[in-house]
Amino acid sequence: MRNYYLIDIQLHILSQIIAKTNRTFVPKKEDDSHTNLYFDAIENRIYGRWIETISDKILLSFSLKEHCFQWLNKKLQLLQSVSILNKTFDEIEKEIKQTLPQLNLSTEGFSNPLHYEIPPYKSFKKPFLEFDEIGLSNWILFRQLANQACNLLSGYLQTKAETRIWPHHFDTGVYLEPHQNLGIGFGLAMKDDRVGDAYFYLSGYKLDETTFNFETVSKSTYGNWHITKNWKGAVLPLQEIQKEPSQKLNRFLKDTTNWYLNN
Repeated sequence: MRNYYLIDIQLHILSQIIAKTNRTFVPKKEDDSHTNLYFDAIENRIYGRWIETISDKILLSFSLKEHCFQWLNKKLQLLQSVSILNKTFDEIEKEIKQTLPQLNLSTEGFSNPLHYEIPPYKSFKKPFLEFDEIGLSNWILFRQLANQACNLLSGYLQTKAETRIWPHHFDTGVYLEPHQNLGIGFGLAMKDDRVGDAYFYLSGYKLDETTFNFETVSKSTYGNWHITKNWKGAVLPLQEIQKEPSQKLNRFLKDTTNWYLNN
């Protein structure tokens, strides 16, 4: 899994350029969702949000296979590209900024710091090289699985929601409200100190500001519950689902979601 973790970090860093683009050119939303991203498993791209210009509707994407940022029009045709190979983050961002006037976009404010901070990864100062193939394949596999699981959960609860990647913590996630007193957050998170692995998580919230009695939780078939002062919910580390990931994740979703629905 080490190669997977390294890819996660590199893509987290690179995605901040798309987040800056969204921040600068997409109408602001109070929940900050205007800055978030989407992983497209058909073309293996990370997408930003659509941007309206005087001549076209465009978005900034990052191609995992071609190691480059790509400006696309509304037909998903390539307008401009910027390779990341042998360049640092600052060099890449500078090149992206230089493409803006060619696309009828202003450079004003683009280079301003984001309104949040991510970990000070060493890769920020190192030139990017070609991605490790095994790590990238695993990243694509699990992020595609995360997309599918978010849609499955939405269908299971018969609730519509948008599946996106949040650039701050870089989790693929979805938030659902199956009824008037329950909110459920589900997603795939990066490796952190809480779990020591990348992991799927599911947590519920009572919307009337009361709390769940977590003393009644029963052990899930897969994954486990983390009940702490700062966070309460269930987690499923990726190393537990190396084999039959879809079946195990589906059971995790069913077990944990049903507990929230019935409590």
